[in-house]
Amino acid sequence: MPWEDILVPAPPCYAEDPPYDYVLRKRLQIAHAQASDHNASNIAYEHEQKNRTRRLQTLKTGDLVLLRNMVLSPQQTKKLAPRWIGPYRVTKVRSAVTFDIQELQDGRTVTAHLRNLLLLPSDPTPQPPKVLLEVNIPLTEQEPFGAPLSTDPTRHTDTEPNQNSPPPSETPPTHPPPPKSTDPLRPTDVPRTQNAAPVSETSSTSPLPPQSRYNLRPRHNLPLK
Repeated sequence: MPWEDILVPAPPCYAEDPPYDYVLRKRLQIAHAQASDHNASNIAYEHEQKNRTRRLQTLKTGDLVLLRNMVLSPQQTKKLAPRWIGPYRVTKVRSAVTFDIQELQDGRTVTAHLRNLLLLPSDPTPQPPKVLLEVNIPLTEQEPFGAPLSTDPTRHTDTEPNQNSPPPSETPPTHPPPPKSTDPLRPTDVPRTQNAAPVSETSSTSPLPPQSRYNLRPRHNLPLK
């Protein structure tokens, strides 16, 4: 430590501290300015997000619109009530988003906001359906997208019957009756088919012996131990 600081004392400080009210006022001004900046940035961000899906719609006098159904009658429910009523005609433009509209049926006039209006075509009357006239196009010998057409009148396809073919016979074919059997035990002889097994003579007269399961000896015939 130098000798000057030890021997010579420090000179007194006569500077005054700023008053408390002045410091508090400055701090509040800074906080207010920061809050204003944050509020402005948040408003700009919200407008940008909401206007991303906004449809630019402008109405003029004479346009036909539908009005959003805001008031429901006691007989209606919100689920089954129509969302739009009208049509109405714009009679006066009060501002960019406010219009006077008049109902076409009873002439009632109301003031509505742009977000509660739905623009309609200029002529709401239904147009008659268009009728397509049939045009006879001559067919050629070779179709561009199909099989070649034949000029033979006797030729027909699977879907169309042949008019020149003879009609089918209505009587079903008859078969000769089976031969009569002379055996009294076999009154009727059934004709054997090609894959049928031969019938033995003893099978019809004598009964077959009982057979055990899997060609095993019956249990009562097993030898006792």
